[in-house]
Amino acid sequence: MLQNPPAHTKNNSNSFIRPEEEKKYIYFSVFTKSESGRHVKIKSDLMLPFLYAVKPGTHEGDSTIHQIENLKQTAGILNNSQNACNAFDHMIKIMNLQVFYRVESGCVYITNLKVVHKGDKSEAGLYQVTEQYGKTRTSKIKNDRLIADDRREQVFINGTVTSLDTAADAALEQHNDEKSRLCLFYNPSAIVNELGMWKSKSQSKLSRTAASKLSKVLMQNKKTTWNVEGEGAALLNEALKSVTSDLNKQTFRLINPVADTPELITRLVDKKAKHSSEAVSLTNQSRSANIAMMTHSDKLAESIGSIPEKKLQIEDARDVIQDKINNNATISKGMAPLPGGFKTFIDIARQANKLI
Repeated sequence: MLQNPPAHTKNNSNSFIRPEEEKKYIYFSVFTKSESGRHVKIKSDLMLPFLYAVKPGTHEGDSTIHQIENLKQTAGILNNSQNACNAFDHMIKIMNLQVFYRVESGCVYITNLKVVHKGDKSEAGLYQVTEQYGKTRTSKIKNDRLIADDRREQVFINGTVTSLDTAADAALEQHNDEKSRLCLFYNPSAIVNELGMWKSKSQSKLSRTAASKLSKVLMQNKKTTWNVEGEGAALLNEALKSVTSDLNKQTFRLINPVADTPELITRLVDKKAKHSSEAVSLTNQSRSANIAMMTHSDKLAESIGSIPEKKLQIEDARDVIQDKINNNATISKGMAPLPGGFKTFIDIARQANKLI
């Protein structure tokens, strides 16, 4: 469903697109290089972030593309009577995508993209998850403390979800030990937006607090099994930066991780963490995880090879990773400029979409 007309915001900046920077931009689509209206160009290295947010060929994806193309007419408009000056930065929100751009010399340059997931206001932290009469229930654990005795616990860190209840349902799906208590470390959408694949340069107090809470839970170093799904891997990666003790009593399983997975695995190995029989569980159904693997494909095989008890759910991990390396190379090759500049960003995106 289409949303209301997009609102533009402005952030004053005196930076200009210099000649060497100009070479990094290509036309967004064939419709944005016509003589009518401004030209619209986009930074070529935004291909994977774009495909993470937009799926060409779907109604929502093509609608987003069309609204970006409309920047040739609408760029810089703050209201009906006022336009922004050239060399000022702007942002337009289209569905769940923030498009950052600047207008210079009759051309719109898209400089960055950011996905903004919607979610609830539930607090990040540790919750106990139970199922009663077929209904999932959650209760906040005081001071985010694990049980003081030697009972086993499973903790689930969720990826992108819309609510605490949805995250709890996902935790139950991954719970495979009836003798252990099931907990959820809730990762709200607001934190996913800041710590995801293309994270913000600065972090809010909300994200810093969530990472700090998780660090303290980890440093309790109890006999715990962690199932970490999707963008939850990014929060774990951030929390590990502050962990000062070994994690030798804890076992980790990464499920379709959407993060800098090589960096995360290196940190877990350094902390002497254990890994489940499915150290990294990958499924081709996860578009976001496939894109994350392609983003870090050059280092992924090496990092997984560093896991002492390495295993993947997929039969031949090397073939899977090599496939992502090849796909990433194909997309990179596709971004190379053609004589006359007739290849557009969307032309390449539609072809690259078939590889994900």
